[in-house]
Amino acid sequence: DVLSYPNERKIAWLYARKRNRQEQQS
Repeated sequence: DVLSYPNERKIAWLYARKRNRQEQQS
């Protein structure tokens, strides 16, 4: 799906950002 592609990218970006934040805190 063309519409689901940007959405998946956004989720992956937010997930990576969340992981980076957790790594910086610990």
